[in-house]
Amino acid sequence: MLTLSADQWRKLSPYLDDALSMSEEQRENWFSSLRAQDPDLVKSLELLLDEHRALLDEGFLENRSVPMPELQGLAGQSVGVYTLVSQVGQGGMGMSG
Repeated sequence: MLTLSADQWRKLSPYLDDALSMSEEQRENWFSSLRAQDPDLVKSLELLLDEHRALLDEGFLENRSVPMPELQGLAGQSVGVYTLVSQVGQGGMGMSG
């Protein structure tokens, strides 16, 4: 697995977006011209695309659900000088079901 620093990711990310939107033939032509300018960039992109392909073949995150832990209410607990009385709301983008 390729490990990238934040700076490396910022550099690669736009190129990766472009590469993922291309057909294999378009990508190979693009890589050929890009390789003359920055061979290390193309090598990193190829490694990321190989990892992407492997995850797709594996079915990573396809039809898998992760059970949510049973949530215990926090009512009655103290936080500093405050006591939690009741839940105000729940849900949001991180919640399922």
